[in-house]
Formats: sequence, C-alpha cells, structure tokens
Amino acid sequence: MLSADTVRSIFREEGCASASPTRTTNVKREAGPAPSLIDPQALEDATAIVDRALATGVWGEADASAFRRSLAGLTAQERDDLLKKLLPAVNAQQIKVTVRGPLF
Repeated sequence: MLSADTVRSIFREEGCASASPTRTTNVKREAGPAPSLIDPQALEDATAIVDRALATGVWGEADASAFRRSLAGLTAQERDDLLKKLLPAVNAQQIKVTVRGPLF
C-alpha cells in the first residue's frame, strides 16, 4: 500500500510533467474569424433564418426546422454567434415563438 506522501509525490511529478509541453512549434496565425470548414452554405442559410426572425419578430415551425438542418453544417463558433443574436431577442420577447417543443 502506498503512503499518502508517496501518492502526493507521484501526483506532483506527473502534474509537472504533463504541464510542461514536450514540443513547441512556431505557427503564425492570422487574426480574424476562422472560415467555416464544415458547410459555408449552412452559415448563409442559418444567418438568413435568424435575420428574418429578427426582422419579422416571429419564429415558427419552418424557421425551427430549417435552422435545425443548418446547425449540422456550422462550426461551434458560428453556432454560438447566431445563438447570441437569436436567444436574447427571444428572451426579450422581441421574437414571438410559435413553435411547440424545442426552439430548434
């Protein structure tokens, strides 16, 4: 059986070893949003759906269905950006939700 001090020592050593990188590379990255790597058309479609809902003030079954289909083609960042536009408007009741069930 290992003593508590031995276990602490092992964790300390392993923690330090895993915290230090084994290899570094100099990769220059350009600033700006990353392009959609999944489906560029999905971003265009989903943005149009959200913009239309913001303009009309209504989120219906067709919007939910089309947005749901578009989500699969979006990156996590694109999805988050669109939801940051849509959800505050829904919560502020600027968009009337006529969907029964999930919002999308």
